[in-house]
Amino acid sequence: AEARYRLAQCHLQKGDSKAAKIQVDALRKGYPADNRWVLKAASLMPPETSFTGVPWTDGKAYRYGVMLPNGNEIGRMIGATRRIEVDGQAAWEAIMVRAAGAFSLSRTRFTEDGYRPIDCRWFMRGMGDKRAVFGKDGVVHLVDAENGRELDSFDSASRQASDTPLYENEQLVQLIRALAPEVGTRQKTVLISALNGAVPIEFNMEVTAHEEVEVAAGTFQCAKIETNLKQTFYVALDDGRPLVRMDVGPAKIDLQAVLDWSGDTPAVMSSEHFGCTLTLPGAMVAMPEVDSDEVFRQQYWSTDFAGRDSLLEINWTKNLVEEARKSSRGCAEHMIQLGGGAYKDWGAVDGSWEEVEVAGTPGVAVRVKGTQGELTVHEFHVYALGPEKTVILRMNYGSEEEAEARARALEVIGSLEWTE
Repeated sequence: AEARYRLAQCHLQKGDSKAAKIQVDALRKGYPADNRWVLKAASLMPPETSFTGVPWTDGKAYRYGVMLPNGNEIGRMIGATRRIEVDGQAAWEAIMVRAAGAFSLSRTRFTEDGYRPIDCRWFMRGMGDKRAVFGKDGVVHLVDAENGRELDSFDSASRQASDTPLYENEQLVQLIRALAPEVGTRQKTVLISALNGAVPIEFNMEVTAHEEVEVAAGTFQCAKIETNLKQTFYVALDDGRPLVRMDVGPAKIDLQAVLDWSGDTPAVMSSEHFGCTLTLPGAMVAMPEVDSDEVFRQQYWSTDFAGRDSLLEINWTKNLVEEARKSSRGCAEHMIQLGGGAYKDWGAVDGSWEEVEVAGTPGVAVRVKGTQGELTVHEFHVYALGPEKTVILRMNYGSEEEAEARARALEVIGSLEWTE
């Protein structure tokens, strides 16, 4: 049994998946399902599944609104995919940004052949920054992404049935899109998550009907997919099979728009009300939000996790409280004080104040630090108090990324232009 397994490994390393499959099939037919090497083969080469070929395309992003049952929108979610290479092999990278109460960003890489997970990094404010690395021998390593320290590891073959493939939780959106859409199609999987200690969760899905679904992005004929976790997903039947609606617990998540997106092309965003444009650096997914006619916010995140979580806010200067209208420094000190409610030891770092210019207006920049649970939160702030409009930028970064976050923040601020 071990010889069959090792031969399959060698064939895969040579890029010959057909020869590897012959060895794995012989291994599964010739030995009991609970044999150690049969179990390990589930990670080496998953068994046949009900997943089809890749339905998504490189450079597409999907924006969703997260809503309560009463229809109130409480957040946004964006998913994007792009084609990459890992060790010379074709693979996909899936990016997921969530901003609904808590903020999280994940990036998962998986093979084009069989969608086998390679690794996943998942950052969630208040919970940590973790990686799950899937070894070719079936061992999954859990790593603290901020300092590289290994937290745990386990042999996935000992935790699952040999006929049930293992995936990362953050692949879920893609896996559901890849499920064959015919009514009656079923698929058993096991999901693990970098953030929950990689505890395996059985996740089964079935196409139960075809239904018409109307969302902000349009009206779609969809495959209705129900799961053993009492969740329902609606996937369009047309090319690309976008995920149109998700009913997950108390929340309903609807597709709002399909976007062209490139990790290398800067995105130009604008606000007509405030008469300004902003160019975001490449490798970013952006969520424009207008909270009211008086506050324009631009939220964006780098998919390489540098300068991770950021918020640019433009407000009418006259709407600021009196304490914040004295100067750019006064505005900064007041806003930093207001923003420390969820943190301990929150405040500006001594000696970090500096003068900057924002769209022709003198401003200040400063490093801010505090703790939230077991996490230390680092932010780079920019404030510019103008005669009519105030600009505030807050950029979150890891403890070792100060210079990178500062450069990215100043690049964004430097692109701001008033158009009226």
